[in-house]
Amino acid sequence: MLSNRAPTFTHVGSVVLLLIALLGYGPARAQAPTAQQVPGTTVSMTPPAGFVLATEFSGFRNQEGTASILVVELPAEAYPQLAAMFGDLEMARKAFATKGISVSTVKRIDTPSGPVVFLSGTQTAGTAHLNKWMALLKGEKTVLITFQATEGSALTEAAAEKATENTTLGSVPSLPEKVSKLPFKIEATAPFRIVDTIMGSGVMLTAGDKDVDPEGKQPMLVVAADMSGKGGSGDLAQTARAMIAQTQILKDATIETEKAIRFAGSDGILLSGKTQDGRHFSQFAAVGSQRHFIRMVAFVPADRVDETRDAIEAIARSIALKP
Repeated sequence: MLSNRAPTFTHVGSVVLLLIALLGYGPARAQAPTAQQVPGTTVSMTPPAGFVLATEFSGFRNQEGTASILVVELPAEAYPQLAAMFGDLEMARKAFATKGISVSTVKRIDTPSGPVVFLSGTQTAGTAHLNKWMALLKGEKTVLITFQATEGSALTEAAAEKATENTTLGSVPSLPEKVSKLPFKIEATAPFRIVDTIMGSGVMLTAGDKDVDPEGKQPMLVVAADMSGKGGSGDLAQTARAMIAQTQILKDATIETEKAIRFAGSDGILLSGKTQDGRHFSQFAAVGSQRHFIRMVAFVPADRVDETRDAIEAIARSIALKP
C-alpha cells in the first residue's frame, strides 16, 4: 500500500543518484530519430539525431559517447514536493548544489503529456564538466528526464527542450515485466519485496507496508549494475570505499567491517557499518568477467538488523549478472 506522504528530495534523490553514479558513457550506433519507447518505462520520446536506446540504463546515448538521456521513474507520490522544488529557482539551486549541480534557469514548457518544469545547469563530477538539463513530468509515475553532455558534445539546450516537448507518457508496465529486463537476476526473500526498478539497471526492495518511506524507518535494499564494461579502478576495495564516500546517504557513514565474499558469481567485497542517523548498512560489490560492476546496498534500522540479516544474505546469494 502506498504512503500518502511525498518523499523528501534528499531521501529519494540520494537513491536515484546512487544509481546514476554507476552509469557511464559508451559507444552506440546512430540511427534516424523516431519516436521510441524506453523499455520498462512509461516514456516515449523522439531523441535528438544520433541518439539510440541505451542497453545499460533506461534512456538514450549518442554515438560519440559524449551525451546521454537518463529516464528515472518514481512513485506518483513524489511529484508534489519535487514539483515545488523544481518550480522555484532558489530552492532548486540549494537542493542541487549538494549534488555538485549548478542550476542557472527554470522554465515551463508544454508537452503532449501536459506542462513540464525544465531546469538548465552544469555539473562538475571529478575532472568532468557537464552541461545538464532536467525535466520533471507527471503521469501515472513521476518522471525525471536528465540530459547530460560533456563540454565538447553537440547536444544543445534547444535539442533537449525539443526532445522533452515530444515526450509522451503511456501506461505503467507490470513490475514482473520491468524486473525481467534488468541486467541481473534477483529473488526477493521475506520480509523484503521488490518495489520498483530504476533506470532499467537497478531495483529497490523494502520490508514494510510503504512503497515510499521518506523517514527511512523501513529496511531498504538497492541493487544497481554498471554494464558499460569500465568496472572500476581494478582495486575493488578502493572502489567500494569510494562509492560509499560518493553516495549522499552514506557519505558520513562509519565503516566497521570489511571482508572478501562471493557475490553475483564473482569475487567480491562486503563493507558494513552505521550511517550517521544510526541505521546499519551493508554494501556488497563485485566486478563480473566482462568488467560489469554490480553493487547491492542494504539500509536497516538498528532494531531490525537481526530479523533481516538472513534475508539480506539470501537476496545477495540470488543475484547473478545475465550473460
